[in-house]
Amino acid sequence: MFEPVRFDELFRAAVGAWGIGPTEFRRLTLREFWWLFDVRRPPPPKVGRSSFTVPEVKRLIKLQQELKAKRAAEAAEKASHGA
Repeated sequence: MFEPVRFDELFRAAVGAWGIGPTEFRRLTLREFWWLFDVRRPPPPKVGRSSFTVPEVKRLIKLQQELKAKRAAEAAEKASHGA
Protein backbone atom coordinates (compact mmCIF):
# COMPACT_ATOMS: atom_id res chain seq x y z
CA MET A 1 0.00 0.00 0.00
CA PHE A 2 1.06 3.60 -0.45
CA GLU A 3 2.45 5.69 2.37
CA PRO A 4 0.27 8.63 3.45
CA VAL A 5 0.97 11.93 1.73
CA ARG A 6 3.22 14.23 3.75
CA PHE A 7 1.92 17.71 3.04
CA ASP A 8 4.93 19.37 4.65
CA GLU A 9 7.17 17.76 2.01
CA LEU A 10 4.80 18.78 -0.78
CA PHE A 11 4.72 22.32 0.62
CA ARG A 12 8.53 22.53 0.71
CA ALA A 13 8.78 21.32 -2.88
CA ALA A 14 6.10 23.64 -4.25
CA VAL A 15 6.89 26.77 -2.26
CA GLY A 16 10.63 26.35 -1.73
CA ALA A 17 11.78 24.83 -5.02
CA TRP A 18 9.09 25.82 -7.52
CA GLY A 19 8.36 29.34 -6.29
CA ILE A 20 4.63 28.82 -5.76
CA GLY A 21 3.17 31.10 -3.12
CA PRO A 22 1.86 29.56 0.13
CA THR A 23 -1.69 30.73 -0.57
CA GLU A 24 -1.56 29.36 -4.10
CA PHE A 25 -0.22 26.05 -2.74
CA ARG A 26 -3.15 25.73 -0.33
CA ARG A 27 -5.57 26.11 -3.24
CA LEU A 28 -3.94 23.27 -5.24
CA THR A 29 -5.65 19.92 -5.43
CA LEU A 30 -3.46 16.84 -5.20
CA ARG A 31 -4.09 16.23 -8.89
CA GLU A 32 -2.84 19.74 -9.73
CA PHE A 33 0.23 19.26 -7.52
CA TRP A 34 1.20 16.01 -9.24
CA TRP A 35 0.58 17.59 -12.64
CA LEU A 36 3.02 20.37 -11.70
CA PHE A 37 5.45 17.73 -10.44
CA ASP A 38 5.31 15.84 -13.76
CA VAL A 39 5.73 19.04 -15.78
CA ARG A 40 8.82 20.07 -13.80
CA ARG A 41 10.49 16.66 -13.92
CA PRO A 42 13.31 16.60 -16.48
CA PRO A 43 12.72 14.37 -19.48
CA PRO A 44 14.48 11.00 -19.47
CA PRO A 45 17.88 10.95 -21.18
CA LYS A 46 17.92 9.88 -24.81
CA VAL A 47 20.34 7.40 -26.34
CA GLY A 48 22.72 9.07 -28.76
CA ARG A 49 20.90 11.16 -31.31
CA SER A 50 17.82 8.93 -31.27
CA SER A 51 14.49 9.71 -29.71
CA PHE A 52 14.61 6.52 -27.61
CA THR A 53 15.21 6.48 -23.88
CA VAL A 54 17.58 3.98 -22.25
CA PRO A 55 14.76 1.68 -20.99
CA GLU A 56 13.18 1.71 -24.47
CA VAL A 57 16.48 0.74 -26.10
CA LYS A 58 17.00 -2.08 -23.59
CA ARG A 59 13.48 -3.34 -24.29
CA LEU A 60 14.08 -3.21 -28.05
CA ILE A 61 17.38 -5.10 -27.71
CA LYS A 62 15.65 -7.78 -25.63
CA LEU A 63 12.86 -8.11 -28.21
CA GLN A 64 15.42 -8.35 -31.01
CA GLN A 65 17.30 -11.10 -29.16
CA GLU A 66 14.06 -13.01 -28.53
CA LEU A 67 13.13 -12.74 -32.20
CA LYS A 68 16.57 -14.01 -33.30
CA ALA A 69 16.31 -16.95 -30.90
CA LYS A 70 12.82 -17.78 -32.17
CA ARG A 71 13.95 -17.66 -35.80
CA ALA A 72 16.99 -19.83 -35.02
CA ALA A 73 14.77 -22.40 -33.29
CA GLU A 74 12.35 -22.42 -36.24
CA ALA A 75 15.24 -22.84 -38.70
CA ALA A 76 16.70 -25.70 -36.64
CA GLU A 77 13.32 -27.40 -36.48
CA LYS A 78 12.81 -26.98 -40.21
CA ALA A 79 16.30 -28.38 -40.91
CA SER A 80 15.71 -31.41 -38.68
CA HIS A 81 12.44 -32.22 -40.46
CA GLY A 82 13.99 -31.78 -43.88
CA ALA A 83 17.02 -33.93 -43.18
